Amino acid sequence: MSYLQISGHGYYAPIYDLQVRFLRAATVDDTLLVTITWKPAEGAKLCFDYEIRNEKDNGLILRASTIQLFTTADGEFDPVGPAFFQEWKDKMLSEY
Repeated sequence: MSYLQISGHGYYAPIYDLQVRFLRAATVDDTLLVTITWKPAEGAKLCFDYEIRNEKDNGLILRASTIQLFTTADGEFDPVGPAFFQEWKDKMLSEY
C-alpha cells in the first residue's frame, strides 16, 4: 500500500513508533541494499521491518522497524482503521 493510496482516500499514516539499530558503518562509496518487509499485525496499523546491507559483502548495516497509525486528513486518530486498509490487509494475508 503506497502513501499515495492512503492519502487518496483522505487518510494519513504517520509514524507512531520507530526503532533503529545501527550495526556497522557504511561509506559514501558503498552501494546499499534496502529490504522492507510488511509484518501483519492486529488492528489498524502498518508495521514494517527494514534491513540495510552492503552490496559488496552483504554485511548488515542497519535494522529498523516502524509502526504507522491511521489519521483522517483532519488529524483525527482512527483506531478502527479505514475500510480500504482492511480490504488491502485481507488480500495481503491471503497471499502471505
